[in-house]
Amino acid sequence: MYWSSWKSFYEAFDEFQEATYQRFPSRTSTSIKSRNKQIAAAQKEVKKKQSKPKSRKVRAHRQSTGNTLLPESWEKYSRTFVCTHGIPYESRGEGLRQHDAVRFVACTARVNARVCCRPSGVGFHIVVNATGTHSHSLTEHQWYNYAENRRVLDPELHRDVAVMSKAGAKPRGILGLSSSQNRLRTILRDVHNMIQDAKKCFNGGRSDAERAVSVLDEFCEMNTGNVAEFVIDKETNVVQVITFQSARQKRLFAAFPEVVLVDSTHNSNANRYKLFSFAVHNIFGRVGKCFQALTKNVLNICIIFCVVYFLRVNSCNMHGCEFLDFREKLWLHSGSIIGGLLALQSEYLDVAIVNSFLRL
Repeated sequence: MYWSSWKSFYEAFDEFQEATYQRFPSRTSTSIKSRNKQIAAAQKEVKKKQSKPKSRKVRAHRQSTGNTLLPESWEKYSRTFVCTHGIPYESRGEGLRQHDAVRFVACTARVNARVCCRPSGVGFHIVVNATGTHSHSLTEHQWYNYAENRRVLDPELHRDVAVMSKAGAKPRGILGLSSSQNRLRTILRDVHNMIQDAKKCFNGGRSDAERAVSVLDEFCEMNTGNVAEFVIDKETNVVQVITFQSARQKRLFAAFPEVVLVDSTHNSNANRYKLFSFAVHNIFGRVGKCFQALTKNVLNICIIFCVVYFLRVNSCNMHGCEFLDFREKLWLHSGSIIGGLLALQSEYLDVAIVNSFLRL
């Protein structure tokens, strides 16, 4: 069986793989230019040897083979397709965790396709040669276990997944939509991959500061009452402090300005930022955060910035406000809590630490 172009061969080969549940990724290839260089070098070697009269008969026989240059319009001279279970696995990690999903079972099945001159001597076509046998099962279940066969290529579906993920939809909910809109057997891992691709499109190639600006811009656009501010280190271009307060948190503080809790959480997120927050609580012990800030470190200047920004944004509701903390004893406080209290006292001289709380 012959094919007149690489396009027709690829189409037929894809149908063959899907019908027989065989997966043959392209392993190696040779370009037409490289093959023509080899042919030209061989022709040059033959002409050089023909100048010697002793072995002219043998050279005349060799001259009749491999002396046809291939048209460069084909681009590729040959391609070798190796079974996906015959490609050796090379670990790229440096940790101790083992990679469980390894396909390599030393399968020897492979397919070679190359451009040859037609028997008539006019034109060229593609000839295929298959070697080796499979050392594993060829089933429908195994076929759809390959992630390449579950890949979603519909751009509209990718757009829908990106919009749903950005709006806060859960991956399992997105999985139900993607399964109903395409015939592929999409699993939860594929949805996570699509979400990750969407995040790369939104945030790819941007620095930490640029991503922070885009996220805070979206936060402020969600509601006219939302406010946010951040500080960037000019040398490293890394965000040091992020402060943000939603319109709901503003209303909460305006309704209950009498008592405000001060709390800090360390290393509770993947980026190791410190969470510094102000909160209000009622007589039932329920706590509602009315201001939050993320700091890269607990330096005094970062805490001062958080406190000053909170006072500036909520200056109209600060009269008579008491700042307390979640713990009864001051010596139980974390370093950033104490730093925040001292920073507030240094910024406003009429603030005094009384037992374990502050009074304005």
